[in-house]
Amino acid sequence: MGSTFKNRIGDCFSTSEFALLKILELICERGASMPMITVGQSSKTVLYDDMKASKLISKIESLIRLKVAEEDKSEVLPSETSEHLIRTYFWMMKGQKIWNVGMELYVKVIRKNINNLHKRFRKQDQKDQIENNDEETIIMMESLARTLVALRALKETVITILGEFSYWYNEVKNYLVKQPSIVIHLSELFVNFINSLSQKLRQKDQQIIILPSQALISASLYILKNLLFESQSRSQSVSSIHGLISSLIKLCMYKLGEHNINGDTRQIEEIRINSHECLYWIKLYMNGDLNIQKEYVQGGYAYMLVICGSTEGGCGEEDNGIIGGILDDLFTHMTEIRELNEQDAHQIELQPGTLVLKEYQEIFQEQEYYEEVEAQLFRNQDDNKIKDKANSVKVSIMNNFVDDTGDDN
Repeated sequence: MGSTFKNRIGDCFSTSEFALLKILELICERGASMPMITVGQSSKTVLYDDMKASKLISKIESLIRLKVAEEDKSEVLPSETSEHLIRTYFWMMKGQKIWNVGMELYVKVIRKNINNLHKRFRKQDQKDQIENNDEETIIMMESLARTLVALRALKETVITILGEFSYWYNEVKNYLVKQPSIVIHLSELFVNFINSLSQKLRQKDQQIIILPSQALISASLYILKNLLFESQSRSQSVSSIHGLISSLIKLCMYKLGEHNINGDTRQIEEIRINSHECLYWIKLYMNGDLNIQKEYVQGGYAYMLVICGSTEGGCGEEDNGIIGGILDDLFTHMTEIRELNEQDAHQIELQPGTLVLKEYQEIFQEQEYYEEVEAQLFRNQDDNKIKDKANSVKVSIMNNFVDDTGDDN
């Protein structure tokens, strides 16, 4: 079957070739929806061996290269043919490591396709009704929906691969570091995810709000963390993106306190941990920047640390090692707040430090933070270390509060 399609599909210029491509896409989509064949630790679709042996996969790869290169030069949106080729290739490669087409090509495809397709789909979806409910319109909408689903999955796969390679291979990491648009794209993804999540929680109507997948957020955070660790200039560039710091703070508390969680709990923990590490590197590299410190304060960084340290038995909230790290961060943050309080409050447009510290103390009392931490310290050998850290945080809070208010009680 694969050989038949390979021999009959040329450069997809004619009507007949385009029709064959549509049929091939449908076959591959159906094949991808069937039970996967497991071989060792990998899996493949029922059609994969035939497609590979017939060199149809290589044919589709070369066509994607050709079409994307042509359209990249012309600065136009990808054609319908390119969309079909990308979807077909994705269905063929389900379960496989999609790497041989080339990382740079994928970055171009993602940057140029996904946002425009999403906008087109949302614009059409938000209409009260389809004025021209004929067969052609229905086919167009179904095709657009399939394109969006396939490209979302493709984007998730690519970002995951980039994350893995950015950790193990310096040439990939260096490539990513030199691509400022990638960091900006990832940062905007987190901001949009938090905004969409908040909107979804607030909405009372039936409007459809499409969220990025949990796997995509997790993989994207992993890349951002690696790039921030590698380059101080990246911290400077992402710190200027509006809403990023507050979004990362919210991601540190992603699904915190939830017990019956559907989905991959490992990804949830990775989202929290990697968000925390991103905040750490931004904070480290931007130390002394009053505007950044202001964003951490007003974004609720201390509140996040308190909530994450007050274990409530939810997913991933029982790790004493993580709690110890949170206490360290909280102590450092309170020291910075103390220094911030000594700066010119009018210059950075921040409320007086007394009120900030008082608000933090109220949070600590309300959450019963100290009691919650100390109640679980008898579980391992790190108890004394965590107790010392907790006591240091208490002293830091109380000293700041007493010094700023003049209250000796």
